Amino acid sequence: MNIGFAVAAAIGLLGFGIHVFWAAPRLVRPFLKLDLNRWIKWLFYLCFHIVSLLILTMTLVFWWAARDYHGHPAAAVLGGGKAGAAVPQARDKSLDQVAVLPVLPRCEPAHRDDGGGVLVGGD
Repeated sequence: MNIGFAVAAAIGLLGFGIHVFWAAPRLVRPFLKLDLNRWIKWLFYLCFHIVSLLILTMTLVFWWAARDYHGHPAAAVLGGGKAGAAVPQARDKSLDQVAVLPVLPRCEPAHRDDGGGVLVGGD
């Protein structure tokens, strides 16, 4: 279990609880009672629920990452599939000055397959 991701999930759950159970009755319901254009009120209502779903999704992905010590599967989701790696499709000179720090440690296998099913290297 990854403690850092578990703490992030707990904080996300706390934030979700505050957002839904504190903000909804104290902010959303009074806002909907105001004398405003109904489109403004319903756009606010829609945005509130979108934010609720995003907080819940973030919390669930952090919990998923906490279950694996390194958080590899969830880090790929959180990183948009790249997991912190910047791999340009074409060589771009503007990227020469950008320092990219990897999110995940690089793990080299002890053995490699030479293509014919034979393991090469290692002890």
